[in-house]
Amino acid sequence: CNYRKYNGQSARDLLRALRNKRNHFHELSPELRAILGETPEAFMNYFLQRFPRLLIEVYKLVENTSLRKENPFCSVYFHD
Repeated sequence: CNYRKYNGQSARDLLRALRNKRNHFHELSPELRAILGETPEAFMNYFLQRFPRLLIEVYKLVENTSLRKENPFCSVYFHD
């Protein structure tokens, strides 16, 4: 298989990595699963410890751009 690499300096790539690793967790090696954490909380903590501002920066990006109007789901979290 040929996998795309992730750029740790790119918020988009970090979010993609978080999504992909979570969605394909069962396909990861036991060693990598042990590193990322076996529970959803441990998995999230892995990313939050390494990129503590990632989620708040993404929130601010969506809040301050037209992205919040592109997805009806955003109305749950963003109000005019």
